[in-house]
Amino acid sequence: MGLNLHFRVALCADASHVIAADHIAVTSEDRRQFIRTSIASDSCHIAEWDNHIAGYGVLEYSFFEHGFISMLYVASNARRQGIGSALMRHIEQM
Repeated sequence: MGLNLHFRVALCADASHVIAADHIAVTSEDRRQFIRTSIASDSCHIAEWDNHIAGYGVLEYSFFEHGFISMLYVASNARRQGIGSALMRHIEQM
């Protein structure tokens, strides 16, 4: 795949960057709150590409204490590059 991706758990300082990467969060307070809550609970994993947030996924354990990916989002300018698939693989390994 040739992409230089880095995955990590999102930090509180990342919230505004995750929100900016998500076109729905830009206009939806509910989505912004979901992102902030996911970050605060260490459930939000981000994919960084060229030092920018290219996508994020949320791994929760609220479904009968089993891992459940409640969100997988790739920024519009990073789509069709394999980032979503790579992020999904990363989260599945968690």
